[in-house]
Amino acid sequence: MSRLEIDPGDRPDHMRPPQARRPARFGGIAKAVSAAVGVAALAWGVRYGSDYFTAPPTPSGPVPVIGPDAGPVKVVPDNPGGVNVPDQDKVILNGDNAQPKVEQLLPEPEKPLAAPPPAAAATPPPAAPSATTRSTW
Repeated sequence: MSRLEIDPGDRPDHMRPPQARRPARFGGIAKAVSAAVGVAALAWGVRYGSDYFTAPPTPSGPVPVIGPDAGPVKVVPDNPGGVNVPDQDKVILNGDNAQPKVEQLLPEPEKPLAAPPPAAAATPPPAAPSATTRSTW
């Protein structure tokens, strides 16, 4: 029986013997360029990115104190009548209810009834049980 010989050129790259593999054309150059770009990016990040993480310089001088304003907190308005809202009688804004409405005030609240006079013959409160009395349950 004869042994079947396969031409090494017909084999895929991963099955070829090491001396028969084709050399990579740009593999070394691509690795060197990517390594140089990576080192440059790392150097740039260390140089300019470290400013982001450092604390800002502390100001010199005393600490500023923030206090209240010199004027009053609340002031009575010059015109306490409220705001006049224009165009309240326009149909396009209010629809069918475009008539100016008159305020409907509620009637005065009822006056309380007079308190009844104290009862002359009030019943006395029930007597408290004595200490000698026992319950039967």
